[in-house]
Amino acid sequence: MSTTTAPVPICLDDIMPVMVADVPISYPDGTPTGWHVTVAGPCHPATVAADADTSLNELDRLALRILGWPAVDMDGVPFPFTPEAVAELLTAERLEPAFRQILEYLDSPDAFAPSPTKAAT
Repeated sequence: MSTTTAPVPICLDDIMPVMVADVPISYPDGTPTGWHVTVAGPCHPATVAADADTSLNELDRLALRILGWPAVDMDGVPFPFTPEAVAELLTAERLEPAFRQILEYLDSPDAFAPSPTKAAT
């Protein structure tokens, strides 16, 4: 009499890209600000929808991938996550360092790579 064992299921979760990531924003000298911007990964529904909409330009696609940020003040005034604030983040010259850091993160080949140190949601 032979016994067979059931195959062990393979879990691919450890090789799938994460759905969202927090991009830490630093001052120009590299010192962390403590602020981060949450962005959608390549498989996130927001990214898929933005990429599928041929009427959008690249800046609009990027705006749709920005999912939020924690409460922060700018010039002593609250800078909450709103569509208008996203537009300012992407176009205001004074926020260009943060915009550049977001783009650098999104362009990184390891940006949404699975990792035990990244929290997928």
